[in-house]
Amino acid sequence: MSAPAAARLPSGGLTVDEVAGAAARAGVRAGDRIVAIDGRAPEDVLDLTLAVADGRFSLELQRGDLRLAKRVALRRGEQHGLSLRDGLGVPLRRCANDCTFCFVDQLPPGLRPSLYVRDDDYRLSFLQGTFITLTNLDEHDLERIAGLRLSPLYVSLHAWDDGVRARLMGAGAVRARPRLAWLAGHGIQMHVQVVLCPGVNDGAVLRETIEQLGALAAPGPDGGAGDGGAGDGGAGDDPGAAGGPAGAGGDLQRLGVGEQSGADADAVLVLGGSVSGRRQHTGLQVELVGGVHEAPPQAAQ
Repeated sequence: MSAPAAARLPSGGLTVDEVAGAAARAGVRAGDRIVAIDGRAPEDVLDLTLAVADGRFSLELQRGDLRLAKRVALRRGEQHGLSLRDGLGVPLRRCANDCTFCFVDQLPPGLRPSLYVRDDDYRLSFLQGTFITLTNLDEHDLERIAGLRLSPLYVSLHAWDDGVRARLMGAGAVRARPRLAWLAGHGIQMHVQVVLCPGVNDGAVLRETIEQLGALAAPGPDGGAGDGGAGDGGAGDDPGAAGGPAGAGGDLQRLGVGEQSGADADAVLVLGGSVSGRRQHTGLQVELVGGVHEAPPQAAQ
């Protein structure tokens, strides 16, 4: 990849919504705007999360017309005590895909508002384990994920085949596979989810998905991740950085793939380890949700 794109720095810094504990003792107040953390302009909550690892960090704050410097020191086992606006300090990234089986679109009315939010944010995937599609990532996002070692991430892929994935998720989903391979090639571990729609992405399509993901995670000849087995969307320009996903040994074993177009498909990946309920192996995990049918057109509006 070429040089990373410029960081997206929020105008005016990160706004503090609530303060407690260490941050309160340091004199931070709700409404303050964090314009620098340890001397660097922050992009979002990740910069704050990483800064606290040493147990102390400095903040440069904007409070009205005042520019203030604060030093936050954490006691053993203590959190920093800062809650940022929108949780991330910047607006949440929302899903722009059009999945035919979207679980949010199929929710009944009258539930709490947060259940209707279709988030697709790599920061929440790292911090909370939510699934993302990789379709809204740009070059800066990819470089940041690799540079900050945001691993593991949780990815909804649904099919290795670009055409099938586009049918299930919309045209923008064709961008997902090269990004998946690039991240794997840079040592980012991923838990990959496949929602099975009978007759669409099961059977031979699922077999290809499982085999190509296994090839992506398996050690290459130089010890790095494989090339994804597809020619396009290879593992990236730094195969030596792929030591994370490379497993300790063993070939990919397919323990069962449904063949009939109308049947639920099932598959398990094993790479030098035992079968578990979550069907995981070193580096990549594939979790299959079986028997989910495409929603009728009126339910997908």
